[in-house]
Amino acid sequence: FQHSEVTDGKVLYNAFKSWTSVQGPKQSYLYYAYHKYLHHFSGVDYSILTHDLRFSIKPTGDTYYGISIDQGDRIDYLHNRPGKRFKVSPSAQLNFGRSLFLSISHDYERFTVNKERLYLVNLTQLTAIYNFNSKSFLRIISQYKDLRKNQQLYASSISQKERKLFNQILYTYKV
Repeated sequence: FQHSEVTDGKVLYNAFKSWTSVQGPKQSYLYYAYHKYLHHFSGVDYSILTHDLRFSIKPTGDTYYGISIDQGDRIDYLHNRPGKRFKVSPSAQLNFGRSLFLSISHDYERFTVNKERLYLVNLTQLTAIYNFNSKSFLRIISQYKDLRKNQQLYASSISQKERKLFNQILYTYKV
């Protein structure tokens, strides 16, 4: 249970959280959380209910797979109104010996207001790390974002689609 209030005694945040988790073979992990809270924002009280489910497994020393699902009520802070969010985030990691590490993750998030989609975003990230030796490595990160917004649900003019590719290359040497 969590509780916080501002100096005038107004409840800012009042939450009840319950969760359970189970660990199994092959470093498997299952987690479920239920959150129910009252959140006060900009003069409005919001009753929020969310569910969070996570599963991961490491079937070998060189592989990892995971997925996270988050669903429930949220606040559209920009327009001060209630909404609902659904988010799925799968991921995988592979190690090839001591030198090469590869990972991929994806986030799919949909936010709705009054059963209409406010936005939908897909974010994919690929990471590769190559260790030349104990003192130097090369890291390459590539992220692709595909964001689609419902212009009719925004108070100001916005772009409806945003697609961006971000790449980063880093070489590090330790003296």
